[in-house]
Amino acid sequence: VLPVAAELEVRKALLRRVKESEERFRLLAEHSGDILMHIGDDGRFRYVSPSIETIAGHSPDHLLGRHSGRLVAPEHRDHVGAAHRQTVEAAGKTVTYEYLGMLRSGEPRWFETHSRVLFDPDGSPNGVLSIARDISHRKAVEEQLRSAANSDLLTGLPNRRAFEERIARRARQGRQGRDCIALLDLDRFKAVNDTYGHDAGDAVLKGFAELLSRLVRPQDTVARLG
Repeated sequence: VLPVAAELEVRKALLRRVKESEERFRLLAEHSGDILMHIGDDGRFRYVSPSIETIAGHSPDHLLGRHSGRLVAPEHRDHVGAAHRQTVEAAGKTVTYEYLGMLRSGEPRWFETHSRVLFDPDGSPNGVLSIARDISHRKAVEEQLRSAANSDLLTGLPNRRAFEERIARRARQGRQGRDCIALLDLDRFKAVNDTYGHDAGDAVLKGFAELLSRLVRPQDTVARLG
């Protein structure tokens, strides 16, 4: 009797710990600002946390059993599919990737996802656990910084760095077609600054930049080097 009673107590303790663990996970999933997802080997949702409705407008119950690719922008589905396969092959290591996800409204939004494969007690894989976070604000800031680093502050034209990158990119493409580079200078521009002040000179530069931008083709580049 004693061994059987001891075994039952052990099982009760294990069940108690499992239940406590499930309650902690449920509490975390329901109140997290991130989206928690359990995705099967076939790419279909097994679990989606309620936060997806607040963040992306999708009903978690409606998504169960559906393919996760439907929430990814078409141009990023191959990338996300490759990341999912990489996660499965990583054998428990976390894989991080970024992609454009689709809100229920149809609006694309940038997400960052951390994924890790789950294992059954016997060691066999049991789908992938993913945590997704909306990073649209971060992406917007990065784009602003990138644009500022490659733009002339006064005219808004590409600066010397952007112009040189365009030339280097064109050179890597090889001898396809013909190119032309024109260097333009404003005659007696110093006299404008000396006579009317630098504010007037700035207005002249901005007006000249706008004029050039209207005259060239979309594939051409107008840049301010100085």
